[in-house]
Amino acid sequence: SRNSYIAFNLTSKNGDPVVPSGNGNGIKACGITGYGSRVEYNIAFDNKEHGFDCHFAGSNDRDAGVAFKYNTAYNNGRLGFGIGKGKKVKLINNIASKNKNIRNENQNGIQTNNSWDISDDVPFVNTDEKLKDFLRPKEGSGFENMGAYVNLP
Repeated sequence: SRNSYIAFNLTSKNGDPVVPSGNGNGIKACGITGYGSRVEYNIAFDNKEHGFDCHFAGSNDRDAGVAFKYNTAYNNGRLGFGIGKGKKVKLINNIASKNKNIRNENQNGIQTNNSWDISDDVPFVNTDEKLKDFLRPKEGSGFENMGAYVNLP
């Protein structure tokens, strides 16, 4: 719905044939009712399509005010952040690493300080979802001010 706040979620395996669920995107924003939504401090990994999706962006200013801040997308089947034509969507301090189509990452939107501007190879403390600090960037890596762990103990 309009002006939603989506935060502190862990989403994975959407669109997996073993666990069929949705069309394979981790978290969706934008669209008909997405105006003004904020998506912050989430982790989306191992989804069939995009980790974060902004579908129908660019139509009738539906993407106005939508912001993706401090999120981590890892090992998704397409993009970490699929923004479409969303010229007003804000992407700030996000991490996208090891997604299948990383080089096509976020061609649209207003982008500030995201990992794909530096590298696809973000060094994490660990990549095992069962362990502490899953997908937390290693200290001293240059990525500490990005992704889902920023400002968290």
